[in-house]
Amino acid sequence: MLTRLWAEFDPQTRSSAYAIVTALGELYQAAPVDERKRVTSELGRSAKHIMFQYSKDKAAEAIRNRPSEAIAQGLMAVVVAGGRSDNVTGGSLLSMLLHSSEKSGLDSKEAFAYAAQFAADPVSGTQIREFPLLPAKMRGIDRFGFVERNTRDGVTFEHMVEAMGRPRWWDKLTGRRRYTMEDTLRQLREHERTSESGKK
Repeated sequence: MLTRLWAEFDPQTRSSAYAIVTALGELYQAAPVDERKRVTSELGRSAKHIMFQYSKDKAAEAIRNRPSEAIAQGLMAVVVAGGRSDNVTGGSLLSMLLHSSEKSGLDSKEAFAYAAQFAADPVSGTQIREFPLLPAKMRGIDRFGFVERNTRDGVTFEHMVEAMGRPRWWDKLTGRRRYTMEDTLRQLREHERTSESGKK
């Protein structure tokens, strides 16, 4: 399931994938350092995509409810994936989790320090631990192109690229149809089905 690149977008598989990520985070904390290094080094691209979406959703969940649990789980997924603040992916996740942590009134320094101790790479651990201490302009969600958005389901984080894909009022007037996530999912499922039938 974690090998499917499109699973991060698919509500049918997302909850099962998320349960695996949560369990992996718990096991990771109990593992010795050499095992943690092995797990982090062997994670594939598709698994990291799932973990990105997981941490992003945990940041939103922290604002909606259960902030301390959601922040801890989101940070642990970043740690397991080898995330760090000096790359865009890790930095954007840390910024969203920090934003939610501060908005929820949690002790962000403590939460980040706790997660950082499990990092397989000392440099990653230091960057995660020190992320809340960075100047506001270096750790804000806007630096990474994200905004907090209110939806019918509650708060979520949206990247400016996602925002550009949302239908606008003038699309309705002109009759223009934008591709939806379901359109993308349909194409990805069809591609996977074709690939699997070709292997038989």
